[in-house]
Amino acid sequence: MGIVDAKMKAKTHVLRHFIDLIGFAHIEPCNTSNRPRLHGHNASVTLSLRFSNDEVDWESVQDLVSKAKLIVKSFDHVVLLPEHLVSLHSSHVNMFVGEKRYSFPKQDVLLLKTNSARIDDISRALLGRLREAILVSENSPFDFTIILEVSLRFGLSSTQSLRIQG
Repeated sequence: MGIVDAKMKAKTHVLRHFIDLIGFAHIEPCNTSNRPRLHGHNASVTLSLRFSNDEVDWESVQDLVSKAKLIVKSFDHVVLLPEHLVSLHSSHVNMFVGEKRYSFPKQDVLLLKTNSARIDDISRALLGRLREAILVSENSPFDFTIILEVSLRFGLSSTQSLRIQG
């Protein structure tokens, strides 16, 4: 009976929050025709926060959601490119894929510290930037798990999670 009571007292709260829709372009290095292809996607980004106690600092939660919205917004209407595959110039970014050269205005590009710009890489990059924003700010007064999901409209999605301990 004591074990059941202990389990019943342990509560988990989940706050799920739709952050935004983003539109982005990326280069798929090899497709079925084995030629690089520049194309775009629209994706929805959802943030879930899982707490394992009743004492949730809702002001900190709102601050985290606000940070997530700003980070996600920076991924909207840009070309996402892996940082290690480009050459930077004063006003533009070049990327060579095979014999094809792409050149974009610098302000239209967001460089990712990933191997590619596929959906898993994008969700990892979003979560990494959110993690950096949390670590730069004050320490969290509570323990929680961040679950970030990026979904394309045709069913492809990527979910990443990160445990934060206050």
